Formats: sequence, structure tokens, C-alpha cells
Amino acid sequence: MKKFTFLLFVLLNLTSYSQDIISSQFIVNGIISLGDKAKIHFNINQVTLCDNYSIDWVVNYISKSIDVNVNYNYFSSCSESISIFTEIPEKQILLTGTYFVKLNLNVPNNLFWNKTYLLGSITVNSPFNLSCNSLFAPYLDGICPELKYEVCACNGKSYINECESYLIDKKSNYVSGNCTSYIQGNSQTFLCKEYNSWNQKGLFEEYSCENDFYQGGELIFSYLHNSTESIYIPFSSSANDVKLFLVQIINNDVNCIASSNDNVLECDCSEGLYYLIADRINPYAYSITLCDTTSNLVDLIQEKEILVYPNPTTEILSISSSSRPISKIVLYNSIGKVEMQKKVQNTEVILDVKGLNGIYYARIEFDDFSMTTKKIIINKYR
Repeated sequence: MKKFTFLLFVLLNLTSYSQDIISSQFIVNGIISLGDKAKIHFNINQVTLCDNYSIDWVVNYISKSIDVNVNYNYFSSCSESISIFTEIPEKQILLTGTYFVKLNLNVPNNLFWNKTYLLGSITVNSPFNLSCNSLFAPYLDGICPELKYEVCACNGKSYINECESYLIDKKSNYVSGNCTSYIQGNSQTFLCKEYNSWNQKGLFEEYSCENDFYQGGELIFSYLHNSTESIYIPFSSSANDVKLFLVQIINNDVNCIASSNDNVLECDCSEGLYYLIADRINPYAYSITLCDTTSNLVDLIQEKEILVYPNPTTEILSISSSSRPISKIVLYNSIGKVEMQKKVQNTEVILDVKGLNGIYYARIEFDDFSMTTKKIIINKYR
């Protein structure tokens, strides 16, 4: 039999195996990515014209293995030629991790030639060059493994893994962790000032308040609404396709409550913890200047007068004001529930926060009826 010669590519030192089957042009930062343009190459030398073969794939997410099965029929009576075959996968690996790749050669006409080759490993860091509406086709025939590590997808919903994200709602852009942790980890205190989206992540592309896709980097703000008045937030922006979204986190999902119109966000909303997300349709940077006429948040100069320390903390939280007496402190958890409140008449307040754990928001009220909100991280006291 004229044997197969498989040209194997690239040394990555990702595992003890030195050879991989992905072309070097698809390596990103030392990680092999299987994306919509990834190819697996086989060079088959000295194949006779009468020979025929088929190639199929089996991907096992539980054992993290990929089996490439080649069924080869060899007929020695035919003339010889050289053939080059390139297999272009129509589907992509969805779940991240390291997969060991085996090639199983099956030759029905000569069982002696049946062999299994360990080709190496493929490390899938993240889907290659995908957006929220990219076409995905998992190797699972509609069945996802129960690997529960959670992802937050571009439609603002949390799923147990990337596979479920695709199979349920056809969403192919996501980050690790649920949407609650992503929003909390990327939010900042809402102030009356200008913000710029440079270097901001662009995850959310869909909002249930709108039909368009928003591809810009998000600016995310925590917003504690405690007034009996409606929310009214005017803003200006460097681009005319920038929108402001008011969202709430419910069951780890991002729920769009209202969106801006003519550079104003209005909502007759009940009290509670909300988040503001600034986003734009085009995938370019933008600046936005926004303020709130209902919550009486202090401006940037006044904000520098407030000191909260240590932050993160485990048992004691100190809040001090350099000029104005503090009249009340209200501590909210991440879903807007009041965990602690204290009336004072001092420029410094000390709170005992032992027993709390997670992300909280301290509303600081002053004698002049102004107020501000600070994000607090409390680690469990041991």
C-alpha cells in the first residue's frame, strides 16, 4: 500500500505532544483557535486514482477528545497519482478547553494497515472572530453536556455553558461567569461627568428594548433609584447612534427596562437598584456626558471629598466626608435589598460589616439633602 503522509503543523508546547493539526496562520497569542475559517490539513501522497476515502469527525465534550476517522479503500491495480486533501470543518467546537486529537485509519482491504495516530492537542481558548449573530453549528446534534460553569451571552442571559447558549437562543458571543457577576464587575459609580468608551469591553449586542444590534464597548453604571419621582437622565454624545439603556438583574439575566429617546432616558420606575448601560450601534469608540436630575448625586469635585476605606473590607467599613456632615448611611446588596442603615450626625461613620459577603452599595446622605453612592466589596469574615 502506498502510505499516507500527514503533514502536521506547529510546535506550541501546550502539552507534551509536539505536533498539532492546525495551520500556523490560525494561532492567536500562542493559543490555537477553532473558528469559522479554521482548517485541518491532510496531505495524502501516492494515492491511486481508483482509491477512495471518507473522513468524519467525532467530538466528545465529556472526555475532551476529537477523533478523526479516515476510511480508506485501497485498490492496487490502478495507476498512481498524488492527491492533496483539505478538510474544512462546517462546524465549530463551542466549549473551551484542551482536546486530544486522534486519527483512526481504517483500511477494510488490509486490516494490517489499520492504525491509530495521536496527532496532538488543540486548545480552544474562545471562539474565533465571532459576534452575537454569527452562525454556530455544534457537533452535538442538539445535545449539550452538563458542564455547569456559566457564561453570560450577548443577549443579556446567563447559560450553564457556551453550548447551551447556542442551542437555546443561537447566541455565540459570551464571557465566563453569569451576567450578574459581569455587570457588577464592570460597573462604576454614576456621576455627572464625561465618560469615554476607549478600552471598554463589547459584550452586549442585544437589548430587549431595541431591535438593532449594538456593537460598541459598553459603559456600565450602578444606579440606585430611591426617589418617588420618575427617572430623567439627559445626555450628550460624540456619536448619534449612542443609546442609554436602563436594566435590572433578575435571576442572573439582564432585563432591559427602558431605552433613551432623543438623548433622554425616562422611566416611571419603582425604587431599587438599576444599571445604566451606554452602547452604540457601530463598533467604534465614543464619549458620553450624562447627568441625573432626580437623584441629587454630587458632582465630581464633591465626590473627591468622600473617602470609603478599606475597600475591599472584611469586618469594618469607614466612611468619611472632609467638609459636609453625613446624616444617614444605607447599605444595599446587589439586588437592592437594604442590609443595614444608620442615622448619624458626623463627618465619619464606622460600620460593622462582619457576616456580609459580596458586592454592596452604600448610599451616603448629607445634611444639605445631597447624596452619593459608593460601590463596596465585602469579603467573608473568617
